[in-house]
Amino acid sequence: MSLAIDHQAVIRAVRETRGIILNEERQHQVKKKGVGDFVTQVDLAVQKYLKGFLLERYPQIQFMCEEQDNSHLDRQQPMWLLDPIDGTSNLIFGLQHSAVSLALYDGEQICFGIVYDPFKDELFHAIRGEGSFLNGERIHVQKAEGLSDCLFYYGTNPYVRESKKTFMHLIEEVTGRCIDIRRFGSVALDLAHIACGRGGGYIEQNMKPWDIGAGIILIEEAGGIITDFRGNRIDPTRNADTLCGVPGVYEEMLELVARYDVATM
Repeated sequence: MSLAIDHQAVIRAVRETRGIILNEERQHQVKKKGVGDFVTQVDLAVQKYLKGFLLERYPQIQFMCEEQDNSHLDRQQPMWLLDPIDGTSNLIFGLQHSAVSLALYDGEQICFGIVYDPFKDELFHAIRGEGSFLNGERIHVQKAEGLSDCLFYYGTNPYVRESKKTFMHLIEEVTGRCIDIRRFGSVALDLAHIACGRGGGYIEQNMKPWDIGAGIILIEEAGGIITDFRGNRIDPTRNADTLCGVPGVYEEMLELVARYDVATM
């Protein structure tokens, strides 16, 4: 479905969240939602600002985001997918590695995505068929034949308990195969960094739509591959095990994932 969107206006609006995010007083106003799951006043303020901006200009497009009930949404129709702060724990503890993740789903696929790191003032965006960009400059995944040529990123979902031990055995093998392993605590930034060549691949179990929506298009438009653990296309409106990488790394990882049987869905 073709949607008439002013991409640059949306990009500017996401950049405007920097002042909200860098407000240290808001960063320390924290509510615990569950094990390892927090929300700050920064999350709520960013969501309020972007939701207001987008709904005013595009009232016909639905809105899915982390800090609301999404059960009423029609997943066959266009929607924005927003994580106002991906890496909330990092924000709370002052690690300065968090991002805004915003994607537009047109009813069939992600057609536009933004990941913004306010601490480095790095804004990644991608438009379907037009490429991926970092602060306006075209980006591509790195050239790597396999794990031995790259850094590999991973995440650990605190809600996945049953297969966590097996998943960590998988990561142990990956560690022995790649140059080194990285875990940063923001899947949105991890996917953006893979898209611009700072790593060769990424894996995490059971990701939420707003976590990976923008990353899906960033990876694909930069020349990488992103699927679930069985090699299937990800439905960006539902939770998904997530595996991505440059082609050689992705193929090697897909074989390993099948052997360790760590799929959660």
